[in-house]
Amino acid sequence: MKRFLALNSNESRWNLKAPLLFIDEKCCKKERNIFLSNIDYKIAIPYGIDSEKRDNDLNYIDSLFFKLIKEISSLLNEVHKLEYPESFWQIIVGPWLENYLIVVFNRFNKIKNAIQNYDLSGVNIINTKNKLLVTEDTISLSKACLNQYWNEVLYSKILETMKSKIEIKYINNDEKLYYFNFKKELNSKETFTSKSKNYLSYILKYFKRDDDAFIISSYLPFIQQMKLYLNLKQVPQIWKSPEIIYRSYNINLRKKFLLSNKNFGEFEKFVRTDIPFSIPICFLEGFNELLDVVSKLPWPRKPKFIFTSNNHDYDEVFKLWTAQKREKNVPYFIGQHGTVSYKGTLLHDKVRSPDKVIGWGENGWGMNKNGFNLKLVGQNFKHDNNGNLLILIAPITTDRKIWDKILDNELNQEWLRKLISNLPKKILKKTILRLPHSYKNHSFIPYESIKKDFPEIKFDFHEKKLKQLFAKSRLVIHCYDSTGILETISSNIPTMCIWPNTFAHMVNDYRKYYELLIEAKILANNPEELSSCIINNWDDPDKWMRNTILKEKVDKFLYKFSNFPPKYATKKLAQHLLNVAIQHNKSIKF
Repeated sequence: MKRFLALNSNESRWNLKAPLLFIDEKCCKKERNIFLSNIDYKIAIPYGIDSEKRDNDLNYIDSLFFKLIKEISSLLNEVHKLEYPESFWQIIVGPWLENYLIVVFNRFNKIKNAIQNYDLSGVNIINTKNKLLVTEDTISLSKACLNQYWNEVLYSKILETMKSKIEIKYINNDEKLYYFNFKKELNSKETFTSKSKNYLSYILKYFKRDDDAFIISSYLPFIQQMKLYLNLKQVPQIWKSPEIIYRSYNINLRKKFLLSNKNFGEFEKFVRTDIPFSIPICFLEGFNELLDVVSKLPWPRKPKFIFTSNNHDYDEVFKLWTAQKREKNVPYFIGQHGTVSYKGTLLHDKVRSPDKVIGWGENGWGMNKNGFNLKLVGQNFKHDNNGNLLILIAPITTDRKIWDKILDNELNQEWLRKLISNLPKKILKKTILRLPHSYKNHSFIPYESIKKDFPEIKFDFHEKKLKQLFAKSRLVIHCYDSTGILETISSNIPTMCIWPNTFAHMVNDYRKYYELLIEAKILANNPEELSSCIINNWDDPDKWMRNTILKEKVDKFLYKFSNFPPKYATKKLAQHLLNVAIQHNKSIKF
């Protein structure tokens, strides 16, 4: 049976006279079930579900990235009349290029799979003339790829260039200029804490020295980051990048910013043609504004080293400033950001191009030196052995990966419902579901039906700090693979976890360590197994966590991924950072 391909949830783009094929789950929002029940439709097979396929795709993106960054660097030097090496531009542009390639590769192959696996009668697309995928900066791309119209432009561009027999119909022919202009939310309501930090930052910068080490968003708790400065024999600082308002795009400039696009495969040819009209404004039209802001920063001129765990992806000011200092042989270190088990972590680290990654686990500091979890330094998480069951819900899964993850939202909800359906009333009455921040402004709360069907359960919509919730919980359940697992287990808080397709996202080399958690009954294979474990250990979860065999397996897991901070942790971290900095630049003095 022939089906009409639908690319989004906008019904005006569908052909309701024909059976439909939705490109993904987002097209058929579940709150419209009554409407959809009258339509003959299927949802296309998700792309990249096979683990081996994911590995191959990531290897391909890895190879393509380093081919393209070389050419893009050369073009940027030419446009801005500069002579910086590829490594300079990789720090600045690399995070955007990696994310761009992954998102476009996913959309390209979703279309390709739909054409190959289904008999399609046609598709409605928009006229893409003067429709650009350009964003202001790197973080705007992460917002754009969640935007329905931006994706429609991308799908339309792909279908226009892809050779297929599918009948294409243009539903509008407007040639108005379009680009995704993400309006960043400015926090107009300053808290007392933020005001105090801003005032303190203003005072402290007068005690800055030009050769001070530069530390920003280290993942250390605030007080511990201040201690790190003191252990470096520096006056503590509170650094923050200023906001920038960029000028609009210049279509004539972009028409000159061309990559070679002949004699390449179908996907590579597409991105080579599209990149000139997708690369963020901050790297082309707005680069002079960026340079001007960076030149006026009150930051150290000759820092001993640069260290961050968070600003290396989306902070354009930090990236440019860091790239400039790196050219002057200033060592650049990145701390572990998230779990290392995810496929793509290695590419992520290579793209950011630091001199050193500071990890939390085995050999995390290199040279057979183990790291420790920076988030736990100076922290003392408490729990209550007679308290609540705290379930930490997975964030809303978005399609910003190389494989389709939207389906995970449905599976996560399905597994959660099965889990709580198997729990007795006495446990449900003490159950709290903690929804992540990504649900706060979501128009449709996926867990609304659970709230209705299980009125005993309390919900926390990101109102309380986790530390407060831990203090009143006897058992914490993690519904996704996150650093939170490392933090609660390391803090001796009784912990269990579960997520669908347990190993699909994982680097194969790390699977054996997660199997230790399965053997210890911490990581469950299914909801029924987890509910049984909760019930069996409900009366005294501390006793369960103290079990010798369980503890041996947990210790092996933590040794690999997250060692608990030692005594004088910030002093040891300061010494290590200085030692590594000297290895990279012998002229450093302290």
